[in-house]
Amino acid sequence: MIVALSASAGHSVWRQVVKCYIEQLVAETNFTKAAAYQVTLGDVSKAIGMLCDGRHYRDALILARLNSLPCG
Repeated sequence: MIVALSASAGHSVWRQVVKCYIEQLVAETNFTKAAAYQVTLGDVSKAIGMLCDGRHYRDALILARLNSLPCG
């Protein structure tokens, strides 16, 4: 809920809150949710690394393949 509310405070505040939330999710070993939030920040390579750290190799491979597709 705090992540959603932080958007009203501005983009930079929202980014900071999301980064803190990602750290919390990783500490809780919720790697899939952490990776999803990392993608919203635009850092797909870190998201792939998080998925691999959590041994979600299939999801990491899918994300890597989708990221390599040309846009348009």
